[in-house]
Amino acid sequence: MGQLTHAQRYLTAPCLSFWNWSEDGEEIEWSDGTTIAFREEIASVLQRLKPEGLAPFDMVVLLLAACRSTWVLDTSQTAQLTEAIGLGSKMRQVQWNEALTALERISSLPGDLKSSTVAKTELVAIVLERHPLRTSNEVAKDVLRELRHGFPYDTDHSEEIIKATGKWVRELRGLCDGAQRIDANALRLRLATGLDQLPETTEEVELPEEITRPVNLREFLKQLEEDEELGGMARLTRQLMAVVHLPKHIQDEEDMPLGGVSDISNRGPLDRLLISELANDDETLMTRVALREALYLRRETTMSNPPQRRRILLDSGLRMWGVPRVFASSVALSLAATTDQTTELFRAAGKETDLIDHLSHDGLTEHLGKLELEVHPGESLPAFRRDLDPELDEVIYVVGEDVFADEEFRKQLRENRPPLYYVATVNRQGRFRLLSYSERGERLVREATLDLNLLLPTSQPKKLDHSLIDEKIDPKLPAIMRLKKFPLRLSHSVDPKKIIDLRTSQTEEKLYALAITNDRRLMLWDEHKRGARHLTSSLPPGDILCVKREDETIRIVIGPKTGQQCVLVRLDTNTLDCKVYPLDCQKIGMLATASIHAGMVLLIYRDEVYVFHSNTGTLKKKDSFHCDSWISERFFQKNNDIYALSFDGFSIRTELLTTLTGSDLISTVFDSEACDSPVIVHKDGSIQIPPASPVFLRHLSIKPPIRVNEVSPDKSRIVVSSADEHQIVSTRGSIGPIEAIVSLPDFKVDHYQR
Repeated sequence: MGQLTHAQRYLTAPCLSFWNWSEDGEEIEWSDGTTIAFREEIASVLQRLKPEGLAPFDMVVLLLAACRSTWVLDTSQTAQLTEAIGLGSKMRQVQWNEALTALERISSLPGDLKSSTVAKTELVAIVLERHPLRTSNEVAKDVLRELRHGFPYDTDHSEEIIKATGKWVRELRGLCDGAQRIDANALRLRLATGLDQLPETTEEVELPEEITRPVNLREFLKQLEEDEELGGMARLTRQLMAVVHLPKHIQDEEDMPLGGVSDISNRGPLDRLLISELANDDETLMTRVALREALYLRRETTMSNPPQRRRILLDSGLRMWGVPRVFASSVALSLAATTDQTTELFRAAGKETDLIDHLSHDGLTEHLGKLELEVHPGESLPAFRRDLDPELDEVIYVVGEDVFADEEFRKQLRENRPPLYYVATVNRQGRFRLLSYSERGERLVREATLDLNLLLPTSQPKKLDHSLIDEKIDPKLPAIMRLKKFPLRLSHSVDPKKIIDLRTSQTEEKLYALAITNDRRLMLWDEHKRGARHLTSSLPPGDILCVKREDETIRIVIGPKTGQQCVLVRLDTNTLDCKVYPLDCQKIGMLATASIHAGMVLLIYRDEVYVFHSNTGTLKKKDSFHCDSWISERFFQKNNDIYALSFDGFSIRTELLTTLTGSDLISTVFDSEACDSPVIVHKDGSIQIPPASPVFLRHLSIKPPIRVNEVSPDKSRIVVSSADEHQIVSTRGSIGPIEAIVSLPDFKVDHYQR
């Protein structure tokens, strides 16, 4: 004999209950043997209730009993229920009478709303979906597992389940409240549509076309990035827009035009020299040509006729099913978005072509749903070629690499090709190639390899969660400690080195401050004379390595100087949504510096650089890079040259900012949001914004050499000092030229940002 598990206790009838399992375990019966519900019905109902936790099983059985056509509350059944619940006091009798009324209401529903398993399942869900007494998700999973593996089990156990009358009353209270929501029309609507009520109708207003459709493809792609289905394709398209550019058509200046003479010039080919120049002797002629004094005829140029329309044909055949199909669609959209010409997208459909509505969600969805059985689009080329104007159209074919390698397709392409056309190829590994074909032959125009994980995100669709409790936190803790957002403001001791004082971009007025406590919690001070808001307690030990603020988003890299266990904190100041992403860096050694630049986090060592995405913390690139003379952030010095490190999306690059001359020394270099450029502070009291020359600070009262003690988070102000004198320097264009604006003779610089 053994003890019952939570799942077994849930499915077991209490002592003196009005129901029990049949001997074969295939149904639940009244105490007198009358059937209440079958095993399959019970499993269906519990599966429906599982996502929110299971309501009390006795209430589920009671509702299923009320759904039976044999439901008749005669004296014997009333006696069974009354004895099971243990009615005694007048108040409990009133509660039971209310429960009987609710069950009679359910029993009186039309037969089609309570006879089928689907109808019973939805009926029980409506009544019990808000019941206050529910099991945990883990217990719900165990209960369903017990049902699938042969419950009821051996009933020879030492534990008796005695259910108190008070618990019956609480369970019946939840059933009565839920029964108030039962309505025949509402139940029928939920069974048909899944909705409790239809959306309210509004007066139909006819909108002008320019409002109902996006102005251009770029605007449409921006809207599409938030779409759950097509957002990945839109993000990949925006990356391709940086790669996909067709070369401009340049007219050969040496072509002999058919017109007459338009002008006389002192430059040109020798065959266009004026006849009067040829009358000179050889030495005079050569001297005039060398000195550019000779005169030439300039012919009239022919009228330029650049392409006025871009027409793109996409393969939708058998070889393009899956990822290549979406990749090819992104390529076509990027080709359409990178031109001001009228662009039309076509899909190969057997021997014809179909126009794609690429400026609407429904149009793209329809295109991705059209699957052809041809192995290549060769049969559609004559129809596509028939509507082309070689002088006005820019033609591009988008196919897979294996399709383009098919000799039969290439033969049909040669037979139906325009004089000039392009072929864009894609493959399942993310490689993209753009080739140009003309009478001069084949030429590779563009080539790139992209991350196709953007198309198929691994995260599951977000589930609506109205619970305030974070299920990841230990359930043994008090409820207030398990809330997703701590409801109280708190005061705490302050470490000046772990405070980030953020100010508005325009007025420099104090907006809020972020602080890291000694027990590694992130706190937000956003109101004067009030405590701080608790944001997260998932910070690692270490220091603030770098901070970046962009509009309403703040990004902070926190961790030890070794770079291991570093995290990226991303905070939305509007919603106070705080996310912590670990930066997976396996490097062993001390960090040289860290920086956030152009949407990337750079962890820089003496001989290696790690690049992470600043939104997700995913590793994008790791490469060797040796330097021993880092100045600050992403800037370093090599000999007399100052360089900046950056990531262009594919590789790590260096950019020359300036070259020092003479005894020029650097105090610091930083990226300033105020002037949207790197700023170099020289020790002689000058500031340089490359590529401009250094400018000496106006009204600077301290004598060089100067040093930089503090830099504001948006890099619009710095504190410079010399000996015991300090001044604030502004680089903001709205204040005026670069100047020293405040003198701080008695100010403690270490607390400038505090």
